[in-house]
Order: sequence, then structure tokens, then C-alpha cells
Amino acid sequence: MIANIISMFGTKFHQIYLKKYNPMVKLKYCFLFLMISTFVMWISKNFFVSMFFYAIYRFITGYFYLLFSMYINSKTDLHYKSTILSIKNVIVQIAFILSDPLVTFIIKEFGISRSYCFAFISITVIFLIVLFYKTGNPKETLFEKKPA
Repeated sequence: MIANIISMFGTKFHQIYLKKYNPMVKLKYCFLFLMISTFVMWISKNFFVSMFFYAIYRFITGYFYLLFSMYINSKTDLHYKSTILSIKNVIVQIAFILSDPLVTFIIKEFGISRSYCFAFISITVIFLIVLFYKTGNPKETLFEKKPA
């Protein structure tokens, strides 16, 4: 429950401070902070340091969820928005269903430090994909078309 409250603050932070920035830049910084927090959780031996960076991780996760929903809202037609957002929620839940047993297995067999290593590597790979993401049209950004 506390993790969900921390995620809520991530969405509120966006509404207050970050609306005016380029969405692609926000997405790249989001992944960068996720990488940093999982890396520190991986190498840290102190429980309180790990929990602090876990709170940062949850904050960024809440922000990322909002950013992803805004992307879907900007790209879909009015008639399909609710369906697409429902499908997004189902996909997120399926990802949790598939990833949680794997992470639990890694924690049980190798320890929690290795699970943070696994998370760090996964986020780094996704970050590299996002970093080099290019749209087909050079006049189009991640969220909206640039004016001609």
C-alpha cells in the first residue's frame, strides 16, 4: 500500500512540474533513474539505503505508468481509448504474472542482490532500446506531430 502511495506522488509530481518538457526526454530520464536506483539496490549492503532507493524506484514507476497512459491517449482515436487502456492494463498484469515467479525463483536460489542485478540488466536493455528509438517520420516526436 505504501508503494502505491509513493507511485501516486510520481504522477502528482508530473502534473505540477513536468508537463512542459518533451515526452521522449522524460522517458529517457525515467529509465535512467530506474537504472540508477536498481543499481544502488544491487550493490548496497545497507537495508535502509536499499529501501530509500526502492521508494525512488516506485516513485519513477508511478510516473512512468502515467507517461505511458498519456502516450496511448495521444495516439489513439476517441472511440478506441477505453479499449486500448484496458488492454494496456491487462498486459501490465500479465507481465507481473510472468515476471513475479521468475524474480521469486532468482531471490530464492541466488539471493535478493542477484534479483536487483537481473532488474538492472533488464532496465538497461529497455533503456538502450528507448534511447535509440526513432519514429518513421522525422517531424513526429513520441507524443505528437511537430508543426510543419
